[in-house]
Amino acid sequence: MDFKILIPSYDRAAILKKKTLALLERHNVPKNNIYIFLQDTEQLENYQLDEEYNVIITGAEGIEDTRNYLQDWVYSSDLNRALHIDDDILNITDIEGKSLENFIEFTKELLNDIDKAGLGIGGICAYSNKFYLKDTTSTSLKYIIGAFRAEIVRRDRGLIKCSFDHFEDVQFTCEYFKRDGGVYRKNGYGLKTLYFNPNGGIIGSMGGLNERQRAMDMNSKAMVHLYPNMVRI
Repeated sequence: MDFKILIPSYDRAAILKKKTLALLERHNVPKNNIYIFLQDTEQLENYQLDEEYNVIITGAEGIEDTRNYLQDWVYSSDLNRALHIDDDILNITDIEGKSLENFIEFTKELLNDIDKAGLGIGGICAYSNKFYLKDTTSTSLKYIIGAFRAEIVRRDRGLIKCSFDHFEDVQFTCEYFKRDGGVYRKNGYGLKTLYFNPNGGIIGSMGGLNERQRAMDMNSKAMVHLYPNMVRI
């Protein structure tokens, strides 16, 4: 593999093992190519991860701080290709609802396409529902979800960070689009996952669903103010 997989996780030991790590294991992804980012040593003790995984203690609190830690970490590392993926991914399916046959080759192809287009990031649709999928690729301004963000690390173009605890991936999409002139997406593939899972993750770190919804309302208005010609509520 010529890329590394980066997974931030918070209070989701069982979910991580049952979903994302199980998915990667089914596709024979070597454990030493997987980096798991945890907040502190207490989290590490709760997760009880196999020693083959690379575990990084971030000291970060909240999704904004965590995403920015990963940005700093990637740009200060020797990585040139990375896949940011969430801890609760069940599957990736195509427009016909079929599962990926080869996760590694799919990701390599995605990264190669991003590189050939001269861009920084790319991804897939946020949903596995066929209604939202099209058998196309694009470099226009389409949402690159943080749950599956492939990146060609272009250190000569500058480090991008987020300033939001929610919609941070929308901000990353806009900022990479402004920096590189596009973002790459395979529109015929989507994520099968459960958004707004109340156990751990963003909702857990924010103190519950109501707090997350309050942040979403506030941040959505701030995003429109910051990117008036790029996003809308």
